[in-house]
Amino acid sequence: MIPIGPSYIKMREDLLTTFASACHLRLDERSGFKEWLLAKKGSYTVRSGTSSGYSISADSVGLARHLLVDVELLTNGCFEHLQEVFGFSSGSGVRSDAWNIVTVYYFSFYCAQTLLRLVGSPITYVNKNEASDLALLVTGGPSKSAGAGAYHFKRLTPPSDGTVEYLLKKSTMGRVHDAVWNALFSYLESVNVNSGAGNQEEKRILDFLTSKVLHSMYGNYSWPSELRNRANYWPGYIYRQVERKSLVNVRKLTTNWRAATMAELLATITAAEVGCSPVKKTSIESHVGFLYAFANTLFLLTRQLYSELLDRRLIDSRWELKRSKYKSSMSQPSANLLVMSKTY
Repeated sequence: MIPIGPSYIKMREDLLTTFASACHLRLDERSGFKEWLLAKKGSYTVRSGTSSGYSISADSVGLARHLLVDVELLTNGCFEHLQEVFGFSSGSGVRSDAWNIVTVYYFSFYCAQTLLRLVGSPITYVNKNEASDLALLVTGGPSKSAGAGAYHFKRLTPPSDGTVEYLLKKSTMGRVHDAVWNALFSYLESVNVNSGAGNQEEKRILDFLTSKVLHSMYGNYSWPSELRNRANYWPGYIYRQVERKSLVNVRKLTTNWRAATMAELLATITAAEVGCSPVKKTSIESHVGFLYAFANTLFLLTRQLYSELLDRRLIDSRWELKRSKYKSSMSQPSANLLVMSKTY
């Protein structure tokens, strides 16, 4: 569904650079990027280290394999969250609106991590001991440890002779969730190169995904995380069903996830933006509506990129087959899930 213009082409290039050859994973594989980096599963050299991070020269094929493990497992997580959301929207009993908002947040968070791994730019947490171990691996002698925190793994050069150069940089955002959102929005902004003469539907979608409409209320790039925090941790903010004072009708919001055409998707994101313009402290339902539209659009983009791996790199399709079988047991008929739960 996502239009193919210069922005999408750039994302596809990053995807195919990260996964330069076919990968065949066992269905019980659990060794992902964190294990590759910190549990002695990877083949790499730490060329230098500073107080802010490490320069790493890595085996591109081995790295891609471990990133793909994460992609498959995180995608499975997305489908489980999707099942919970659709189960909520199709059920007739009383369900917690607040908890559904938290579920949609984690759905989008898993999706964000998946996309970052697809383009070779993951976030991971490194504890104090792990950071010290990396410092000990620096070529020519130990360096100063960068310390515990969230780290962003950013590719510096394309693979050459099976080797790729990366920078493992400590994030200034502190928490992993904030670091993930900062990395995602920064990446989407960097590929949003579509000018007025390009594909306008693609530009419309990228502009929406990188919208700053909620920044003033929720703290710049961390707005999804902060919205989740308020919904889940502020007493009485969203949890109001016992008082019969619910502020958000999330069943209504999830019906928009049935969008089957570009026109329907664009109508959904337009309504989400209009509802938040201008931003008002009392319009929490509009803010939640923006999160739901954002999660829907991000998932469609991420899944389309994943389908490129199936088509162009011939990765093992058994993982997707399992998701297809799982989809058949989801709460709503497949005819109602349409594009949102599409498997390839």
